[in-house]
Amino acid sequence: MSSLLPFAVFTPLVGAMVAPLLSLILPRALRPKAGYPLAFLFVPGLLLVSLAGSAAHHPLEHTVSWVPALGLQLRFRADGFSLLFAILIAFIGVLIFCYAAAYLSPRERNGRFYSYLLVFEGAMLGLVLSENLI
Repeated sequence: MSSLLPFAVFTPLVGAMVAPLLSLILPRALRPKAGYPLAFLFVPGLLLVSLAGSAAHHPLEHTVSWVPALGLQLRFRADGFSLLFAILIAFIGVLIFCYAAAYLSPRERNGRFYSYLLVFEGAMLGLVLSENLI
């Protein structure tokens, strides 16, 4: 279950690359509605709710080897406080994407907007679930 931590962080970041393509593929009238399928990118973040009970007693940790030659690793840690914020970030992200899909007009640059939001949300999840900020 601890492998869900990097998955929750990197799913919105990968979705940020897909969002402009999705808005180009869709017809002009449906481009603002791309926010509805993009809101599902926060499902791994919302699944962290299932980890909240077990992380209350002992934190979950996951390490991904980034550059093994230099000894660099990406380390994720989820304790009760960080899970609270991760769930809050993911839930508000879903609400923002659903609101934006209903509010935006077809004349706006929706792909760029959704991409920026996904990068922001992924960065916030990465900040909250990171074991070491540096």
